[in-house]
Amino acid sequence: MRIRIVQYRTGSESAKMLAAALSQRLGYKVWRGPPKRRALNLNWGSKPNPTWWDEDSCINNPIFVETASDKLLTFQALERAGVSHVPYTTSTEVAQGWLQEGSTVFARTRGGQGGSGITIVGHPQTTVPPAQLYTRYVKKLKEFRVHVVGGSVIDVQQKKKRNGVEGTSLIRNLANGWIFAHEDVVEPTGLRELGAAAVAAVSLDFGAVDIIWNQREDRCYVLEVNTAPGLCQTTCDKYADAFVGKYA
Repeated sequence: MRIRIVQYRTGSESAKMLAAALSQRLGYKVWRGPPKRRALNLNWGSKPNPTWWDEDSCINNPIFVETASDKLLTFQALERAGVSHVPYTTSTEVAQGWLQEGSTVFARTRGGQGGSGITIVGHPQTTVPPAQLYTRYVKKLKEFRVHVVGGSVIDVQQKKKRNGVEGTSLIRNLANGWIFAHEDVVEPTGLRELGAAAVAAVSLDFGAVDIIWNQREDRCYVLEVNTAPGLCQTTCDKYADAFVGKYA
């Protein structure tokens, strides 16, 4: 079967880049669009809809993509699998206790990307607002993205401040001046194994896992699993090679 990319939104630059890389390697045009039964549908972040099916004709079952897109379901799956993750709760009382102990609390929606849907609650605030989900802030010296395909790590990036930008360390996203880089990446022990375990915990064929490292504890914590990560050309080529090697 020929590979076809089912993208979560029309115009996804990463899906477009990946389609071009796969087309070059496979010798035929890799199309992007709705799933087709006579194709091997590479699901780039698309959730279930009436046209989807979960047979052997897709890479990343849309049902499991929906799990990874829901932060609560992701944390619950990680917890069941014994995968290290940041503390979470749906209880306002528990979150209030974290705040009173001096911790910073993220009040958030169950969805959201790149820091969207998050309210940061900390001193001198005294109460947490109602929210679908709360996570307790864990201090981090470094943050990484671990890319996994078929149980194997194909790439590791580290979040770093863009040159000349003063970025906040609480939420490290593009809007705050942080980018993923390949240069001078020093990986903590167990980083790659944790990334692979996180993707397996949410039953995905591939994913990009955001992981922080706490220096004092020398411990890594999973933040989330991405099913349609932003790609640079280097990482895109590694995905294309991995998909061709495993599925073509």
